[in-house]
Amino acid sequence: MYGIYQLIYFLSYGSVGSYSPYIPVLFSSYGIPSSILGLAFACGTLCTTLISPLLCVIADTYTLHSTLARLSILASILSRLLIIPAAKSTHSLNVILSTSLNSICNSTFSPLFDAKVVSMLPNSSDYGKFRLWGAIGFGCCVFISGFLIDLYSNSSNLHESTLASRFIHSKFDIAIYLGLLLLISVLPFCFCIDFTPNKSISHPDPVNSDSNHTFELIESHEQGDSDLEDNDNIVLENTSTQRRSEFHSFWQWMTDIHVVVFFLILLISGLGNGMIETFLFVRLNELGATSRVLGISRLLMCLGELPFFHYNEQLVSRFGVFGVLGIVQCAYCVRFFWYSVLQNPWNVVYVEVLHGITYGALWGTSSVFAHQIAPAGLEATAQSLVGLIHWGIGFTLGSTLGGVLYEHVGAVNTFRCGLIITTFTFITTCVFKLIYSERSHSRR
Repeated sequence: MYGIYQLIYFLSYGSVGSYSPYIPVLFSSYGIPSSILGLAFACGTLCTTLISPLLCVIADTYTLHSTLARLSILASILSRLLIIPAAKSTHSLNVILSTSLNSICNSTFSPLFDAKVVSMLPNSSDYGKFRLWGAIGFGCCVFISGFLIDLYSNSSNLHESTLASRFIHSKFDIAIYLGLLLLISVLPFCFCIDFTPNKSISHPDPVNSDSNHTFELIESHEQGDSDLEDNDNIVLENTSTQRRSEFHSFWQWMTDIHVVVFFLILLISGLGNGMIETFLFVRLNELGATSRVLGISRLLMCLGELPFFHYNEQLVSRFGVFGVLGIVQCAYCVRFFWYSVLQNPWNVVYVEVLHGITYGALWGTSSVFAHQIAPAGLEATAQSLVGLIHWGIGFTLGSTLGGVLYEHVGAVNTFRCGLIITTFTFITTCVFKLIYSERSHSRR
């Protein structure tokens, strides 16, 4: 029953993994400067910020989940056909427009599909066991892309082929074509399922209830052999005695102090991710890395995600939401430090498994957190908000800041700036976690 959902995760994320890590290197190979590269990715994620939540709200309001999800896949196929012509033109505006259009078309499918999967599971914490198939697909396909790129580079027969020379102008074009084929393969399966989230009985109905209600998320972890349990209780209270609309309920949830801090940390994580995703491969290419090194490093990143998606429930139970966020920020600190001192591109493999923490642990926790405390009927909207904060705002800032820094102060200082930012956030997260735990104990 669930196999088709796991297959869609594998193919859809595989279609992204096969080409997206190579996009910065592709544009660089056509002579696009770093500042324009950063601006292009920033504009793309900014478009996602504006479009994705709006489309998800429309889907929730008018029950158009299936229609919008299928249209998103179709539009993504068309938008990817424009990437190579835009890169060949070397015109900054064409690069920015093609990247933005591709981001817009890709922005709707993921939150709609996540909302459907989480809603149909008896235990929403099992989401990570499904999402890990996306990580497997991403990792396998990014490795295959790297292998094919190197195969093309080392084969004189392929270079001399009339067909190859007609369609392949940069060796990284191969990644675009592979991603396109995988995305096309997703389309038939999208017509086999209904993307409308299942009705949840775990959320109180803010419209039909005349009494006060509470959204509660309890986090707990054990400390060694101690009998004490450090439970992080998030209590979001509704003090209104009148009926409220779903969106008013959602606004109250979104402005709770715990949710605000959660999204703030999520934003900084997106900033760090934007700097790494946009410029790490560019830096490795400068150091002389082959496409196979790039593929292997990305494969290790995705393999690192698997245990954190699979054991997401145990991780949150052990450390709590903000404990996991603290671990995520610590992993970002280690990654940025390593990239700032990196000289041999092969040495990047030693820290790439930490991507499992900075993405796998973060995303699994965030998706379940958003579903558990979102008002009834707004599950897709809550999922899109998680993506908006991390990818739309955070990733945009990271790409823009990274592009400016990379061009003016170089790669080393760019990653040092990322280290400073994430170190500050790590300290802030730990302080909030300690204060939060104290408040939880004082309530008891």
